[in-house]
Amino acid sequence: MWKRLFAPDDEDITSQGKDLEGFLAVMPEHVRLALTAVDQLPGAYGPFGYTQSNPIPVNGPIGEAVYIFRLRGKSDRPFLYQRLGSMDSQEFSRKLDVYELFCPHGGEWIVLFFSMYHLRRSVQCPDGLKFVSWKKHRTPFGIAAKLGAFGSSTRNEDFPFSLPRIIRSSQNLLQIGPRIPEIQAETIQKILRGASVPPRPYDLAKLSEQLHLVNWA
Repeated sequence: MWKRLFAPDDEDITSQGKDLEGFLAVMPEHVRLALTAVDQLPGAYGPFGYTQSNPIPVNGPIGEAVYIFRLRGKSDRPFLYQRLGSMDSQEFSRKLDVYELFCPHGGEWIVLFFSMYHLRRSVQCPDGLKFVSWKKHRTPFGIAAKLGAFGSSTRNEDFPFSLPRIIRSSQNLLQIGPRIPEIQAETIQKILRGASVPPRPYDLAKLSEQLHLVNWA
């Protein structure tokens, strides 16, 4: 049955479950018992991923990072990201996470909504985006993605230019090797030097106020 739930190149359910373990440890029991495995939330409506009424189901914070890591836009290159904060949902009983994505190669700005109280990541993709193969990218980049190598879990006013500084101080990436945070920070910094960063197509301050975002690490 599980095979029918996953794209041919998606990560297996056992691995996704391990990514959820740390998150499960801090959940109340009634939340753990209510976890689901779905590609779209029941009763969701509106453009998938782009609106709070149709958030992307994922398996915790690591699921958010990996889902974003696999996304590609017009340039077919990876996105950098920052978590703008969390918000209450009028449609669903759990809080939602809101992420801002930027692609240095294509100049794309995107805001996505996530619901992270699920057993696995959705295999559904927002319109205009596509997935890269997990099998082709699972090592070493997939491991690095799970440890936050391409983004920040907190909001920073100078994003994306603040990202190399944040990556450089990452304790998670030290798990791979002592030089990894510095190497990854230098790589992102080099990409950003040659990138054209257009203005956001939205007012970030107004968006945050409208959604009543709360930023917590």
